[in-house]
Amino acid sequence: MRITYSMRMYRKADHVTRSWSGGTTTEIAISPANAGYAKRNFAWRISTATVEAETSLFTPLPGVRRITMVMDGAMTLEHVGRYQVHLTPFEQDSYSGEWTTRSIGKARNFNLMMTEGCEGALQAVRIDAETSLPLHFGNERFRQSAEALYCVDGEITVTVNGDESYDLARDDMMLCTGVNEYGLLRLRVCGKNNRTVHIIKASIYACGMHSIGTA
Repeated sequence: MRITYSMRMYRKADHVTRSWSGGTTTEIAISPANAGYAKRNFAWRISTATVEAETSLFTPLPGVRRITMVMDGAMTLEHVGRYQVHLTPFEQDSYSGEWTTRSIGKARNFNLMMTEGCEGALQAVRIDAETSLPLHFGNERFRQSAEALYCVDGEITVTVNGDESYDLARDDMMLCTGVNEYGLLRLRVCGKNNRTVHIIKASIYACGMHSIGTA
């Protein structure tokens, strides 16, 4: 089925970076578009962060589900009174934002935050040659969904359904949103100059209480 979809690019030059107690954080996308992280009124948020302090305490976020994936470096996440996990590049942890979470080690991370009514997942993909990457939209539980591709390193070209193409450099992201339909988009992803590159695919699903888009 050929679905109706919208595509939006988030270029590195447009990202907003701010300091936090352990390093810096860069917001890439937030939904809805008029939401604010400080107001805690978002449905979902995609960001990256650098952890520059050897030990730091994450900001408490009641009502938020977090997924953290390491891109560079290594870190241990200690969820006080629960468990701890050591993460190396492209390993991830999903946890509650209301937990007291301490990080140990220096790393660069990719983060997906979701509030009630949203679910999501992260997948690291290594591109050695041209790779086929299907994007699925819609299921029985969620009628709205979005798929984001974030370029971790190098440069890639993404071709959608054999038609339109998009170039992404390091730290660029493309967000593809399905419009309340069931269907499948077929992407071809290849690294420029035959280089091996890494991307992170973020899948976001929302029920009727949220709009999945950012515009």
